[in-house]
Amino acid sequence: MAETFEEYVAEWDTLVAQLEVFKKQMKPLVEKEMEMRRAIHRQIAAAMGDLFKEGMNNYPMPDGRKLKVQNGIKREIDTSMISAAREAYERLNFRDVPFDDLLRTKYELSKVDWNKVSVEGKAAVSVMITSKPDTPSVVLD
Repeated sequence: MAETFEEYVAEWDTLVAQLEVFKKQMKPLVEKEMEMRRAIHRQIAAAMGDLFKEGMNNYPMPDGRKLKVQNGIKREIDTSMISAAREAYERLNFRDVPFDDLLRTKYELSKVDWNKVSVEGKAAVSVMITSKPDTPSVVLD
């Protein structure tokens, strides 16, 4: 470990430079791995046909191991279409689940508005907030 703070910063700067070199070296490997993973996914989906489901799929390998292929579907909500979807869903006579149960609300703190709140206001709402230090950012220019 470095003796002085300046030496410590210099050692950190050298480490950051080494990490950048490794990131550049890893980039083609990461891209190739993703390409191969997608190809495996396509081939397993074709091989399993109708048995290939959303979620985890197990495919037996000749050597006795199991290839586990996650088949995920990313679903996003177009918020401008919520009211139309609600109306169409509520017109149905048979509904498995109430419409509002289909959507989750994710609460996030608005830092801009939080900065405007008085000390007393912050004390009042702080019972709902869990705080912990974030990963620091350090840049040497």
